[in-house]
Amino acid sequence: MVFTTRVNEDTGGRLSKRLVVRGPGQLGFDEVGEHDIREGQVRFEAVATAVSGGTELMLVDGRAPRSSFSWDAARRLLAPRADNGGLYPVSLGYQFVGRVTEVGPGADDRFTVGEHCWIDAAHQDSLVIDLSDPPPIRKVNVDPIWHAAYLPLVRIALGAVHDARPLLGDHAAVFGGGMIGLLSALLLERAGAASVTLIEPGAARRLVAETLGFQTVDPNISSASVLLEDSGRRPDVVIEATGSYAALNQAVRTVRSHGSVVCVSSYGNQDSELVLGHEFHRNRITLLSSMTVNGCVHREAPRWDLERLILESLRLIETGAFPFGAMGVEVVHFDEALTAYDRLRNPASAPVSVRFVFRGGRG
Repeated sequence: MVFTTRVNEDTGGRLSKRLVVRGPGQLGFDEVGEHDIREGQVRFEAVATAVSGGTELMLVDGRAPRSSFSWDAARRLLAPRADNGGLYPVSLGYQFVGRVTEVGPGADDRFTVGEHCWIDAAHQDSLVIDLSDPPPIRKVNVDPIWHAAYLPLVRIALGAVHDARPLLGDHAAVFGGGMIGLLSALLLERAGAASVTLIEPGAARRLVAETLGFQTVDPNISSASVLLEDSGRRPDVVIEATGSYAALNQAVRTVRSHGSVVCVSSYGNQDSELVLGHEFHRNRITLLSSMTVNGCVHREAPRWDLERLILESLRLIETGAFPFGAMGVEVVHFDEALTAYDRLRNPASAPVSVRFVFRGGRG
């Protein structure tokens, strides 16, 4: 279902368009009225936002855990939602890059018109933040600036590689050729892996990985476990970046005896079973959840923490460690955003990532 709603129109005509999910399968735009900025507030014009395909599609389709469960932070347990769908409406996105266009009184000592920032904010064409309670925000100096949109995914991939702890000369594999999968593969290579193989059913994503120099396997045609064993490249470490239990089962089957499988995706609400009575038990596999937020400390704390992960991720982006322009990013104007999610659902031709551009294509 597609909808467009307008709210708070008593603002002199200034409207911000935002992508919103009203309920499972109900994706559309809200046009939200923007008041003149007040003391301690800053206005940003969107330059680019990036889609986190797995997370956002789960929200659109109603498969995300928070669609059915609420998080008890004190107990660190999920509990079924008593309000039956009370999550909605919910905005989509957390990879916003914007340019400062207006600074309110009391904020001019922290922000300057023309600066660029990454903000943990939804897909929308403009944004006002209040510095008394701001979302996560970082000033960025990247050329081209849209690369900064991928800061959270670089942080996630970096955390996954830290959890995998590859030794110099280890063989590695990554299940899933989305942006996190590709970033993980590139970082595994930087960390000293002797080989990195990417397992991905989508031909378009495999082509991108091969262009970047990685060996690939189509799991619909070949068994990664048998192929890599026979080639002498059976992985010591595997990063599972698909969010699919079926792929996780194959990752456990593929990794070398006494190896590690790092789960970096959210698996959402699935009925599939995780098979733990076969290779997992016989080969004494270590299965690790990689989580760099939600109060989870780094496994190398206190030397590494969330702040250091973010700073290193920014450094990697700013020094050109990732060839984002060659990583299968599909550019879509924000007005056509709804078609992007249909493209991401197609396993045969899904792009690695989707990036939205705004106001005539800038960014």
